[in-house]
Amino acid sequence: MKKAAQAISFVLAVQLLAPVMATAEDGAGDSDSASVVQVTQSVYQTTYGGTVPIVPIIVAPKPPAADLIAPTAPVLKLTDSTPVSTSLQWTPASDNVGVTQYVVLKESASVTSVTYYTYHTLSATFDGLQAGGTYRFTVKALDAANNMSPASNEVVVNTPAKRAPVSSRIAMGKFNSFRTLAIGDNGTVWAWGNNWITSGETAAPVTKKPVVVEGLSDIASVSAGRDHMLALRSDGTVWAWGNNSNGQLGDGSVESRRNPAQVPGLSQIVAIEAGELHSIALKNDGTVWAWGFNGYGQLGDGTTTDQFSPVQVAGITSATSIAAGSQHSLAVKEDGSVYTWGFNALGQLGDGTNTNRATPVKIEGLTGVASVSGGMFHSLAMKHDGTVWSWGHNGEGELGDGTKESRLSPVQVAGLNGAVNISAGGLHNVAVKSDGTAWSWGFNDYGQLGDGTKQTQLVPVRVLTDGQLATAAAGYMASSAFGAQVPYFVWGSNSYWQLGNGEVDSAKPIQPAPFIATE
Repeated sequence: MKKAAQAISFVLAVQLLAPVMATAEDGAGDSDSASVVQVTQSVYQTTYGGTVPIVPIIVAPKPPAADLIAPTAPVLKLTDSTPVSTSLQWTPASDNVGVTQYVVLKESASVTSVTYYTYHTLSATFDGLQAGGTYRFTVKALDAANNMSPASNEVVVNTPAKRAPVSSRIAMGKFNSFRTLAIGDNGTVWAWGNNWITSGETAAPVTKKPVVVEGLSDIASVSAGRDHMLALRSDGTVWAWGNNSNGQLGDGSVESRRNPAQVPGLSQIVAIEAGELHSIALKNDGTVWAWGFNGYGQLGDGTTTDQFSPVQVAGITSATSIAAGSQHSLAVKEDGSVYTWGFNALGQLGDGTNTNRATPVKIEGLTGVASVSGGMFHSLAMKHDGTVWSWGHNGEGELGDGTKESRLSPVQVAGLNGAVNISAGGLHNVAVKSDGTAWSWGFNDYGQLGDGTKQTQLVPVRVLTDGQLATAAAGYMASSAFGAQVPYFVWGSNSYWQLGNGEVDSAKPIQPAPFIATE
């Protein structure tokens, strides 16, 4: 009996193992991929003719290797922007197993939000944005094991303003000009440099330190031409003073004055710009108005006749941004297109020609623009995606493309992304990025780039400022910047005391002498 039991055990051992192994290998072709394998026979016959019931056997596969590989980073781009919304698109990420989700991060000054999208979604539109706001977006990819990709490139979106008043708290003359204007805490205007900036008939030839400009209050924005100045009050009126030989003060005369006076007939103005000898203004209805010297058609009224009072620029409606170069003018429309007019000998109109224009001409191929700025003989445009584009004269590297080759059409400024503010000076430029840093490029013989040297730069370099800057102003041979939580900074030439500190030139940012608002 003992031998019979041993024989049964041996046969069972042999006959049980063979079917089990065969099932595990033959079921799906790969034992690691099966969840379970079960013996299908219920009994086996013994060598003595009897049967023995068999308990089903479960064979567990080897556990799969853990997925530790993250997806690749997507590439993000801006496709559209309005005052209250923006649309983004990204490329598919790749993964060794498969992407399951995309995560979009939206950051602004007031809130940070995270939105999840399924793997087949490669675009998104964000509504409810603030007009005139700055938003930063990145996207990441996730797989089933929750591995997260590196962040994509950052896209900075500057939503267009609904023609709200544009605030320029500091301005420097940039056309053979040596003066600086700044707004105090309660809307007063302070000025320093040569004598047109002070008030009173007995003004000194230069003012070494800031003095208050009498007769101005509740000022939202300032701008400085070669020898004339403009100020925009919060009530939408424009005030002007200084040289008026070409009617650039807009009062119907050519009589110069040291004290500010209101420009007649202008109301509901939201932005102002002083050119070398002309002035322009943007109304809240999107129309643009101009006055002063018009020898090259920079007033945009179809003539080359000087105008001593404001006239409407032809064909411009729904404008959101304006700028004045030395002898040319620019405007951005709501759809992000750019129009230019005036002097064009060096290609500063960006239309591919050297032809002067007495009425606005559209720059073809330049889209998605948020704001513009005019230099001596060149121009800048900042797109909603934070990139900066330039055209015109480039003899001192002021186009920032790494060359000294002038351009008749826009080229991208090299390596500059995330811009939120731009300013074109005489032969140099300054831009502020979304991280609060300032960058400059171009002519630098007087230290106007603020990088601690006097070496001309063909591509942007970091300005040596501390704190979170908001806006910058490039002058003729000097520059300035301002931030909500930091004081005013100035740097560059101080030949007419335009730095306002009573000292010599400075290739690094310094502060002007203290000035405060007065009641």
